[in-house]
Amino acid sequence: MKIKKAVEAEVRMVSLAKLAEALRSLHGLQEEGIVTKEEYTSLKERILRCIADVVEGGVEEQSTPFLGSDNNEAYARIPADLPKQPIVGVFPNQKEKASVVEVASVVIKRMPSVGGKEHDEHDEELAFAFEGGFEDPRKATEQGKENVGSIRADAPLVSEGVRPFEGKEVASSKGNAALFPSGASFVRREAVGEVALEEARARSVGDIAFMQARAVGEAVLEEARSFGLTGEIARLFEGEPSAALWGEMCVLFRSQKGLDWEALNVQLDQRWPDRLRQAPVAWVEELLRGERGPWWSCVRALDIGEEGLGRSLKMVELQMLTRFSEIAGVRSVQLSKQKMGAQGARLLVDSMWSDLRRLEIGGCALGPEGLAILLKGNWPKLEVLSLWSNLLGDSGVRLLCEAPWSSLRALDLSGNAVTASGIERFVQAGWPVLERLRLAWNKLASAGVHALMLRSWEKLKVLDLGFNWMHDEGVVALSKGHLPALEVLDLTDNGVGFLGANTLAQSPWPNLRALYLMRNSIAADGGKSLARATWPLLQRLDLRRNRLGDAGVIGLCSANWPTLQHLDLAGNDFGAEGARALAYASFPILRTLLLGFNWIGDDGVKVLAKANWPALEVISLERNHLSDASVRWLQEVPWPCLREINLSMNPLTPEGLAALEKSLSARLQQEKR
Repeated sequence: MKIKKAVEAEVRMVSLAKLAEALRSLHGLQEEGIVTKEEYTSLKERILRCIADVVEGGVEEQSTPFLGSDNNEAYARIPADLPKQPIVGVFPNQKEKASVVEVASVVIKRMPSVGGKEHDEHDEELAFAFEGGFEDPRKATEQGKENVGSIRADAPLVSEGVRPFEGKEVASSKGNAALFPSGASFVRREAVGEVALEEARARSVGDIAFMQARAVGEAVLEEARSFGLTGEIARLFEGEPSAALWGEMCVLFRSQKGLDWEALNVQLDQRWPDRLRQAPVAWVEELLRGERGPWWSCVRALDIGEEGLGRSLKMVELQMLTRFSEIAGVRSVQLSKQKMGAQGARLLVDSMWSDLRRLEIGGCALGPEGLAILLKGNWPKLEVLSLWSNLLGDSGVRLLCEAPWSSLRALDLSGNAVTASGIERFVQAGWPVLERLRLAWNKLASAGVHALMLRSWEKLKVLDLGFNWMHDEGVVALSKGHLPALEVLDLTDNGVGFLGANTLAQSPWPNLRALYLMRNSIAADGGKSLARATWPLLQRLDLRRNRLGDAGVIGLCSANWPTLQHLDLAGNDFGAEGARALAYASFPILRTLLLGFNWIGDDGVKVLAKANWPALEVISLERNHLSDASVRWLQEVPWPCLREINLSMNPLTPEGLAALEKSLSARLQQEKR
């Protein structure tokens, strides 16, 4: 439940102001029935314990960097049931392997100023692929992917977008920002961008922009008042659309009297994307109890999947929801992991949701029989269809080729045991505007990739072929295909070696922005080959666990990728020589550098600490055999945007960590002055 998660996120903020705000918000949500009594009690206890830690000095009241300690009594009192994401912050790909106490002792995170805009870049990561809604079947098997930012010529360090292939929205470009909605949209505020803004204001450019923005805001406020919005809700309507703002508006909708709901919906349709206009779970439960209200006319998205609803949905309940006239205007439906089978498919086809544009029914045990029924659905505007892990097989794919939905732009068929035979039929279907295709966790092998490339894919931007064991032969077949618009390519865990890497480097994909090659075997020669690739827009490269060694990293660092923002070289068995090459590489806007599980050592950190990375925000050095000598070097790093250092699983002393915390705190205070 999104609102509940937002409150839990507040619990992790080390700030009295934020914790107090969370407590007030939680109380309001409980009064409105948006969180249950049990959830309210549990979350309230967590918040109060964190407040006690702050008051007792165990955790500093923060707008400065904070570093936990294994010996910190406050952390010893943190409840064992707190989410395994520490108060100080941790990469999402660690939260299944480290406890709060363990991670808090080795992660430094620069906290946002009290009262400033909150953000969690690692919960709303940037990419051009499936963000909100598409549940990824590989979640339990692989560490999460990180940010891919969207570079604009006018603001190269300000990015917006979403998490890659992790199940929420797509933002491959400004024009497609609303294609895969469902989670909260996210806009990152960069330190470099703020400096540029200040410079603009100094020339009065910023002041002009501010006046224009205020004029627009005042106009929106007048519009809100014109159809009955008053007080707090009118102020909220004026704000930038977001999931959090929508949650607040949902609470207030029910207290407004005399609203012109029809006029309100006209304005909402103009300013608010469907993905944000999601019904709170409490509303859904009330509707199932027969409690109705005019506010339902504002809803455009319905998350009744097992995770969103928090329980399994009975068939009689699904039948009720599909027939309620109050939600006939729903355009996005999430039903993932509700084992509805063919019976549920029949209810969807007979539903009142004639304007459906997004349907997510992954893990619903449809099988070919259920899919055949689903294909009778009269949804001419359907753009997004997620069918992952539905036991479809090749027969199901053949049925799908008869789908009447010519407007389909995104399709997820991951985890359906599809082979080359099914793909041969798949490519014969129309798919005239398909932009995003997920075929991960199938049985394609090289023959399936060859079959996929038998046709031209003029508009395809995102292609996920991870975990298909295609080997180098599959990469060669892929390179011969026609993919002029390709931006994101995922080849995770496919047995790709040097030949495959060399083939990729010569592939004609001028728009490529993200390449995922983790858990392959390209080795040193493959790293050298990739460096010769001409990808002028490349922003993310994931080479985790590829046995590069020092030679491979050195070769890779000769690449000319001026737009690279995220580089993952974890688990590649390189040391100080590879670190030296990285320090002198030309990656001018690098933001995230993941170097964990290598052999960099103190000598490597000494060189890295002198690198010129003006935009670097996150560096990960976990398990690199570092001592307190590395801490001394890290105290002097010339990285003005640094927000997070991960030093997990290194033999560092409490004294060394305390010194690093003190140094970074002093730097931050100096920057503020």
